[in-house]
Amino acid sequence: MVRPPLEFHKLAEDWVCVRVTDVQALDLNRYRFDFDLTLAVLLAHPDGTVYHRLGGRTKADPSAWMSMPALLRVMRATLVEHRTHRPVVRPKPKPRQTVYDIESFARRMAKKPQRPACIHCHTVHEAQVRDRQARGTFDPDQVWIWPGPERLGLQMEPVAQNRVAAIAKDSVAERAGLRVGDELVQAGDQPVQTVMDLSWVLDRMPASGGTLALTLRRGGEARRVALPLADGFKRGDLLAWSWRPYKWALRPAPGMGGPLLDAAAKRALGIPARSWAFRVRYIVDWGDYPEQGRENRRRGLRQGDVVVRYAGRNDFADMAHFHAFVRLKLRRGQKVEVELLRNGAPHTLQVTLE
Repeated sequence: MVRPPLEFHKLAEDWVCVRVTDVQALDLNRYRFDFDLTLAVLLAHPDGTVYHRLGGRTKADPSAWMSMPALLRVMRATLVEHRTHRPVVRPKPKPRQTVYDIESFARRMAKKPQRPACIHCHTVHEAQVRDRQARGTFDPDQVWIWPGPERLGLQMEPVAQNRVAAIAKDSVAERAGLRVGDELVQAGDQPVQTVMDLSWVLDRMPASGGTLALTLRRGGEARRVALPLADGFKRGDLLAWSWRPYKWALRPAPGMGGPLLDAAAKRALGIPARSWAFRVRYIVDWGDYPEQGRENRRRGLRQGDVVVRYAGRNDFADMAHFHAFVRLKLRRGQKVEVELLRNGAPHTLQVTLE
């Protein structure tokens, strides 16, 4: 986007382009997208209709769904839709809400000497989680936001993001008869051009499931299929979810962290090369949630210790995976064993998750 090609400039002549780099004043009820982003593009009509959303990412690639060819494609497709757009009767919009209208966030910011100059997009999900926890309304299923097409068993093409590239065996998509090469036209009430369009529909469905109505195009013919989504369909793979930054607001937490050991350090300590291990660089006995760090210290944890197993596991892919496991799979009040090496000697601590 820093140096877009000529084709973008030509297409942009038909748009009023607005760049937003700070969400302090953004109406969160009107402009909804996955706020844990690299970049998001909303293509909208002046009457409030959001035609399409482009964005999203994966654990492996922060720009998985963001490319100039994908953007140009959805811009062209949206201009075609715009020419036949007709105003529709819409429900009364929700009252305007900014991030400062989230009560717990406003209280946190009020403690600072002055407001931050910029509020990052990823702050929004974290603020919402903290607020629900403070109100006692938090539901663990609420962490599974913006489900991707993989929750249906679909893999989409990176540019033509409404075209099916692969289908998982025995998935709900396969059972419904979808095929590689099918083009999704509409999901529920949302025309589909991008992966985020589909995620927008899935995000608004209840966690308990339901029926997803799909219109697709196959060989030039339109077809309609219904996908029965089971209770818990939004729950995904722990590793795939672990990149999300709002995990830091969830409890319990390990109350410590540090760098993974490299191959040489593992070899020197006799740790198998494929095993997870990290050196404790910090113990979180400060900040908003100091309790776990203090519990760790009471039980004997020290900076410099090498943690080799936590709650019986040593198969984490990275530190984000470890942090996600503690927050989503363990519970406050649970006692866990922390196996570690200190000066090469093994020790086992038992800590209570606060």
